[in-house]
This record gives sequence, C-alpha cells and structure tokens, in this order.
Amino acid sequence: MEGDEVIAKLRRLNAERDSLREYLKSSQAFQERTMRERAYLKKQVEDLQGTILSLDQESSEYRSKQSTMEEDMLGLEGQVHTLGRKLNATEEELKKAKAECSSLRQDTHQVVSSP
Repeated sequence: MEGDEVIAKLRRLNAERDSLREYLKSSQAFQERTMRERAYLKKQVEDLQGTILSLDQESSEYRSKQSTMEEDMLGLEGQVHTLGRKLNATEEELKKAKAECSSLRQDTHQVVSSP
C-alpha cells in the first residue's frame, strides 16, 4: 500500500504543479495586459497634458486679444464722443452762419428795395 500512497501523492503533487503552472501563466498574461494598459493610459495622459498645454496657450492668446480689443473699443468710444462734440459745435456754427446769412439777405433785400 505504501507504493499506492506514493503514486497517489505523486499524482496530487503533479496536479498541484500543473495547477500552479496554469496559475502562473494566467498571472503572467494578466501582468502583461496590465503593463500594456498602463503604457496606453500613460500615453493618453501625456497626450491630454499636451492638449491642456495647447489649450492654455490658446486661451491666453484669446484673453490677450480680448484685452487689446477692449482697449481699442474704449479708444473708439472716446473718438465717437469727441466727434459727437465736434459735430454739435459744427451744427451750432452752422446755425449761427445760417442766421447771419438770413440776416444779411434781409439787410440786402431792404437796401435793394429802398429807393
């Protein structure tokens, strides 16, 4: 019986060895998949960091352009205000000139009409 026990024990040990081999293969395959996935995710992170940097630069450029445009707009508003004042002054001068012309016409008409 001792021989049978040794054979049975040997079979159990062989089965355990085979089971451990399969577990090791499975573990190695999982580890390889994990490493590939980690490399893929690392590349994605690097790509996203590059995109973020690019978008940050683009945002900074747009903020700078917006600031410049706001300054330009303020300058243009000032010019509009100045031109509005000049227009009002010119309209006043025109009214005075028209009144003076009208007065001169009347004077001329009176001078021409009187004997």
